[in-house]
Amino acid sequence: MFWRVIVLASVIFIGALGANSVSAATDPNICEKNSQFFLNLKNFSGQVLSGLKYELYEQRKDINGLPIAGTKIGGGTIDVSGQASLSFKPDKTKTYALKVWEKRSDLGEFWFFDSIRFVCNYDRTTTKYLPAFRIVLRDGQGKLKRNYNFSLYAQQYDADGNPFFESSDLITNLKTNGGGQATIYVASYNPYRIGQTGTYILSAKDAGGNNSVVYNVQIPNDQDYTFSYTFSSLSGEIRDGRKKLLVNREIRLYEQLSGEGGKELGKQLLKTKTTTSGRFQFEYPAGTYALVVLDDFNHENIFWNTTIKARVNNSKKLVVNAVKFSLADTQGEGLSKDASLKLYTLTTDDGTNYYRDKEVGTVKLSASKTAYYSLIPGTYLAVYVGKGGREYGRYFRAANGQLNTAPVTVNVKYKVDPDKIFRF
Repeated sequence: MFWRVIVLASVIFIGALGANSVSAATDPNICEKNSQFFLNLKNFSGQVLSGLKYELYEQRKDINGLPIAGTKIGGGTIDVSGQASLSFKPDKTKTYALKVWEKRSDLGEFWFFDSIRFVCNYDRTTTKYLPAFRIVLRDGQGKLKRNYNFSLYAQQYDADGNPFFESSDLITNLKTNGGGQATIYVASYNPYRIGQTGTYILSAKDAGGNNSVVYNVQIPNDQDYTFSYTFSSLSGEIRDGRKKLLVNREIRLYEQLSGEGGKELGKQLLKTKTTTSGRFQFEYPAGTYALVVLDDFNHENIFWNTTIKARVNNSKKLVVNAVKFSLADTQGEGLSKDASLKLYTLTTDDGTNYYRDKEVGTVKLSASKTAYYSLIPGTYLAVYVGKGGREYGRYFRAANGQLNTAPVTVNVKYKVDPDKIFRF
């Protein structure tokens, strides 16, 4: 009797095990034979796409009832014919989700939900159309930027709703071709994917190495899209008070700040020099800046409120001052062959009485005892040191856009000393 019980229990156990094994191995919803899944990719112009990657998933729902990716079935790369295939035993009751991407599988990727189902013993072919995102870049003169490097980021928003990006948002680094354009495939807005707004950021360095950022670039979901961007630029010329073009003259761009005393220079942003024709040009993002021209003593002549408008070439004509220095001797003291003048700034406490202040430099005169210099606007004193250390001088005011004169005469009438008061 005891052995019969053991044998009976063993039979029941083995039978139960066999039944579970059969249940696990046979799901009536899973097809017995493999089906082929064929995927064709094109853009909306009908061009076949190759080199992109894809993955097929069983589709599930999240707690809100929205479709999400479940178990991955497989994936691969789209071949040169714009096609890929995958063989597996599908579940005839399930819907499958498709993911396609070019550069990153987790940023800017395409998701297709609720569109792929299978019937046993039948293959499934689907064609998906992706919007081609073509980017055309031009300089401020409208010329194409060929073979030009730039970057594409997924756009995020901060707590105040302002767009921003971080290094982790980089989708890819791109380069325009010889035709001045680059093409990439990134997804438009997807209501089923949190954070996938379909909005992107272009970041590129201009000719001066300055970073230009373009926000809020949106991709449509039903057509190819060409985005054309022109870098902001500023071009112009510099003349002096004689209307003469200044060549090889350094020009700088600064941040323009507002301080307690009015406008102030912030950080220097770039610098360049005028060409042999007295012209300058550089690219920089839109904004209001201070433009600075160096005078002949390397002092900064400031032009405030220089506006650079977005995506156009802005023009600026600057006219600095010119001062004509001259030296004459009317009392017969005699001038040395290499005579020169010392130049000082004047300072005032009350706006009426001016005093000699800092020495600016030396004005070198030609054989005819004349010279032209460009100075920053202000009040000055030009001094000639004659025999016995006697000083003769002429005070004057320099103003942008004007030709000013500073004739110094060796004559007792023009004798000066360090404490002399000057009144304009």
